Amino acid sequence: MPSHSVRYSRPLPRAGTVLGHLPQDIIAVEDSPTGAASAHAAGLMTLMIPDLIQPDDETRSRVLHIGKSLEDVLALLEDA
Repeated sequence: MPSHSVRYSRPLPRAGTVLGHLPQDIIAVEDSPTGAASAHAAGLMTLMIPDLIQPDDETRSRVLHIGKSLEDVLALLEDA
């Protein structure tokens, strides 16, 4: 997602619609609180792999899972 789109959640569900998916059927993997907030506002299932900024309580309330690496995301998908 280009950085100029980060503030706005509208591109996220629009991209899913173009691909034939509803927002609630899409998983977003974000590395920042801003990205997590945008994905959550768009109605996406949001996972977070923090980069430089660790999630605060507000961010934690918006995401389904906080992992340490993308391997955690793969493990979640394999278990699903």
